[in-house]
Amino acid sequence: MNDSERWICFLRFESGPPATVVMDLGARDGIALSDYPECLLAEIELDHVDQHGFPSGEELERHRDLEDTLIQRLAHAASARFAGTVTGQGRRVHCWYCADAAQAQAAAEETLQQFPEAKVRLRQEADPDWEHYRQMLPTAAEYRVYLDDRVLHQLREMGDSLQVPRNVDHWLYFPDQESREQFVQRVEQHGFQVKTQRDDAEHVLPFELVVHHTIPMEAATVHQATLRLLTLAEKHGGQYDGWETSIEKAEDQEA
Repeated sequence: MNDSERWICFLRFESGPPATVVMDLGARDGIALSDYPECLLAEIELDHVDQHGFPSGEELERHRDLEDTLIQRLAHAASARFAGTVTGQGRRVHCWYCADAAQAQAAAEETLQQFPEAKVRLRQEADPDWEHYRQMLPTAAEYRVYLDDRVLHQLREMGDSLQVPRNVDHWLYFPDQESREQFVQRVEQHGFQVKTQRDDAEHVLPFELVVHHTIPMEAATVHQATLRLLTLAEKHGGQYDGWETSIEKAEDQEA
């Protein structure tokens, strides 16, 4: 395991068919990409998927030993760095970077002999710029949804009643006062109100803005709000930087 590993799991919804991506955001940290110029891909064909091409839990479990064994084997036999997995359209594609893809493929082929029933296609490619890895990275919107879901999970863990409406503050930053004012004019049309403004924030975009509104913490409602703010901020040269709210519990929970 690498000290820099930072694994995330998110839904791909902005480019191409929907998919789930599990990837290491730290896979490139602390290394020279030139030391890992080749890519090995292992594509597993899935037999039991839903109408969207996503596998059932049973189907995922069926391949668990194969995938774990491959990851461990390639790390030890070929010093390959496991970058992540994309699942969708009836397949799972695992991606490794290595110094010698032929050596990694040989180790993978040997490992696959233990799983004769699995439908796996291996392919190796020269990828000095880590293009496959770049394609796995989340867009700003996909990463925003991931961050939102992580906070919502924390609220649930603390016993929050997500259906209870409460005040939510959102932070945004802009390059100048004019772009901030133009953003405010647009965002007020969607029910947001200005809470504070600051012109000297310690941020690469120094014109800070905090807007707020009252909503329940249901995922669809939160995502709609944050993606709207993110999109509008980008249109005005700004950056959306997240939100903060209180923990609310139903009266029967507090009793």
